[in-house]
Amino acid sequence: MNSLLSFSATKIICSFALALVAPVAVLTAQVPNGDFSSTTNVGSIGGGLITGNITETAGSGPWSMETHGVIGLLVAPRVTIGSGIARISGLTDLNVLGVGLLNNSASVFNNDIGSTYAANTTYTLKADFSSASVLSAALLTNAGTGIALRANGTQVATTLGSLTSVSLLSANSGQFTLNFSTASNLVGRNVGIELFAGRGSGLADLSLLGGVRFDNVTLNSVGGAAAIPEPADVALMIGAAGLAGVIAMRVRRQRHAALVTAATA
Repeated sequence: MNSLLSFSATKIICSFALALVAPVAVLTAQVPNGDFSSTTNVGSIGGGLITGNITETAGSGPWSMETHGVIGLLVAPRVTIGSGIARISGLTDLNVLGVGLLNNSASVFNNDIGSTYAANTTYTLKADFSSASVLSAALLTNAGTGIALRANGTQVATTLGSLTSVSLLSANSGQFTLNFSTASNLVGRNVGIELFAGRGSGLADLSLLGGVRFDNVTLNSVGGAAAIPEPADVALMIGAAGLAGVIAMRVRRQRHAALVTAATA
């Protein structure tokens, strides 16, 4: 009986220890039409007319598009999905006498990917980009170009303002990388992705950029690291350790007594 109790207590302790050192799991979340190859998720908005704000789903989704102009002054940028590319073109600015600098900004691709945020997990969102313009991290940042993660439609993390999130692979192409660790209040909320241009503070650089293309959008998650144990769990583990110690001491005393009895018999 004592041996059985000792084994059970030891098993509880080992289970807690293994939970605390459990290896992390690396998972790849499926980004629907992350390569923009779907023939049912195509479309184009903006350009051609002096329009204001436009929001529309490309075909049957999952990607949707937003573009913003200045009615009567600036054409909204053309936002297009098709032929394996998500493209924003026609980014520009205009210095209006008595008004100042105006721009057709904040063109966005949105995708709610159909999964939810998990606890104790770090997400890595990546997207390739390219442009006809000669690129630099500063130009992309000043023109407000980047990627972001959303939770239930609200942005929770972005590359905007982070030069280190931009990796240039050539004079005209590179990759955005965004790392984000979940907070407890986001667990269970819907994961969303944004690709955008025209959200920066140095929007005079919009004309220098002119346009940008996105491709190969991926989302990886690293989870499985145990959270800090709850107080009740710690108490259970301490109690199990104490029980195991008491039982082990009792077993040693019984064995010692048995040996003494055998030696004097």
